[in-house]
This record gives sequence, C-alpha cells and structure tokens, in this order.
Amino acid sequence: MKKFSPFLEILVFYSLLAVVNWKFVPEAPAFFEIEPHPYWLGILLFGFRYGIGCGLAARLTAAALYLGLSWVFIEKYLFFDASFYALPTWFIMGGTVIGLGVQRYQQKIGALQKEKATALQNEQPLRDEIKTLREINAGLEKKIVSQMASVMTLYEGSRKLENTHIDELYLAILDFISATLEAEET
Repeated sequence: MKKFSPFLEILVFYSLLAVVNWKFVPEAPAFFEIEPHPYWLGILLFGFRYGIGCGLAARLTAAALYLGLSWVFIEKYLFFDASFYALPTWFIMGGTVIGLGVQRYQQKIGALQKEKATALQNEQPLRDEIKTLREINAGLEKKIVSQMASVMTLYEGSRKLENTHIDELYLAILDFISATLEAEET
C-alpha cells in the first residue's frame, strides 16, 4: 500500500471539510459560530499523528481556510473586530502545544528504543555465557557423581575382595573392573 504525503492528507482533509460545510451547513460558512469548531479535528489528528511539522501545516491550513472562507462569505466588518481573530490564533497556539508534546513524546520513544537495542546487544553475550556456565556445571556435576560412584565401587569391590574362595574372588575382580571401566556384558 502506497503511503501518501501528510501534506496531501491535510489538503484532502480540509477540502472534504469545506465540501461538508458547503453541502450540509451552508448557512454557516467556514463553520462560523459552530462549537466545537470542526477544524480542530484536523489540528488534533495531524498534530498527534505526525508531530510539530505537519501539525504546523494543519494549523496554518485551518486558520487560512477559516479566514479565507470568512472573507468570502461573512460580513467584512467582523475583520475589524479583534475577537474575530481569536479562533485562528487558538488554532495555531493550541496546535503548537500539541505538536511540542508529541515531539517530546517521540524523542522519548526514540531514546527508549535506543536503550532497548543496546540492552538486546548486551543480552546475547550474557545468554551465551549462561549457556557455557550451565554446560560446565553439568560436566562438574557428572564428574562429582561419577567420582562418588567410583568411591562406592572401590569400597564394594574391596569388600568383595576380602573373600577367600578363588571362584568368588575372580567374579569380584571381574565385577570391580567392569564397574570401574563402566563396561557392559555383551
């Protein structure tokens, strides 16, 4: 799927809002005196999605569209009243605050992603070391167990060698050597 430019998205969004305004609310050009003003939607969407750069474009587009449509369709005397410019000013200021917050959030996410990458790089050698230590530990346990078995085998073998009958002595020697060499009968 092809990703569109956020600036193209802004133009399309506000064009659609202008069409909706013209088609469904023609008595309020530029959504004049409609609260909350629909242009805030674009400011919020683009500010939160793309950050301060595209948010600035959305804020300026909303303010320009509001002022432009107002100039064309609303009484001109409103332009001489300072309070008329409050809404476009709020568009720009409010969107700036949102954009700065999003930019700070994105920087924090970037820093955390770098920390995560560093931690993952440091993790693999530690995992390899743990694996090596487990193998060494298993080998040591095997040696300790086999030495204990050897001590027991020597003790049992020496007890059997105390026997004075030659047939039993041969069998005891054979058992002792088989147990010591871990040989099996074939």
